[in-house]
Amino acid sequence: MVEPLKHLDYRFETHALFNEYFTHIDQFVEHKDIPLQYKEAFQDFKILKVGDADLPVLWSEFKRFVETFGLQGYDIRPRYYVCEANGRFPPHKDMKTQCAVNHIVSDRYAPLIIEDTEYMYKTAVFNTQREHHVVNNGYEARVLIKLSFFDLSYEDLLAKLSTSLVQVASS
Repeated sequence: MVEPLKHLDYRFETHALFNEYFTHIDQFVEHKDIPLQYKEAFQDFKILKVGDADLPVLWSEFKRFVETFGLQGYDIRPRYYVCEANGRFPPHKDMKTQCAVNHIVSDRYAPLIIEDTEYMYKTAVFNTQREHHVVNNGYEARVLIKLSFFDLSYEDLLAKLSTSLVQVASS
């Protein structure tokens, strides 16, 4: 079975992304696509999408990523996510997103836990169809950008990004 997370050697403009996140912090909202039975468990989890706010840095970084890897024509949606300080989001599999590229914008952050294995990364591609969660105890807000892929499988995305993948290091 393919590892559920692969580190990606790609440089996002982290400082500019953090500044944009910080200037829009009051516009983050609860994620609307979470089933009602899970709403309470995800209360520490906030989102801000392109289209819900003017996010030129995120949009520019998204476009640069798509162009770099020739991903035009796929349904990919850029957004910011925040897991609040000392917050968590419970074990789950994404409902619509097949896989994602995540880039952590925070300096200190909790690991992503996929099926009981912790992964520390700065930028990675991961299989959102595998059960995952975050426990952000002892950390400030865990801020990341997520490029959500709706019509490209994890394995197909890995093939497209293969020249920039690096070995996974789990703890």
